[in-house]
Amino acid sequence: LAGMCDRYAKDNTIRRLPLIVIAIVGGLLSFSLFFFLPWPKYTVAEGKNVAIMMVDPLIWLMGALFFMSRSIFSLYIVNQAPILQEINLPEVQAQITSWNQFLESLGSGLGPLISGILLAATGNNYQLVSIVLILLILPGIILWMVAMKWFPQDRQIIKEILSQRAEILKVRAIQKKNVE
Repeated sequence: LAGMCDRYAKDNTIRRLPLIVIAIVGGLLSFSLFFFLPWPKYTVAEGKNVAIMMVDPLIWLMGALFFMSRSIFSLYIVNQAPILQEINLPEVQAQITSWNQFLESLGSGLGPLISGILLAATGNNYQLVSIVLILLILPGIILWMVAMKWFPQDRQIIKEILSQRAEILKVRAIQKKNVE
């Protein structure tokens, strides 16, 4: 998927933003569908028997949904870094990447905690918790959509700053050459 995204956004990086939105929405919906399936009811002995589970079409469907969710969500991962690089100056890219990774790690830890609290509060109502989590993620989706408006201007500002720096370096190189 990374190569496909790179080819798609080769001429215009802003094309990565809709891919990020699609990744979040598509990954979220396909994962949420998982909780609306009628989960099979196995005894403990049946649950330990992999052969029984492997012939259950519902288990295969659940696996396919999980795989699809993770695959679609990978579009987010491969498109986010190039966007962040293009709208940040080189000297702060490491800091931005670090903050981004910190927030993602925090979310990875808080997600299961919030889910657990909501499951306990709703009496293990997976469907309701799934809907609540979708609503909690909705602001992030909206902000990525709004970023489509801000991105071109932010990218232009960064290009102008880098062009000014390049001109200063050229002048310094010429001055240094003239001194020698």
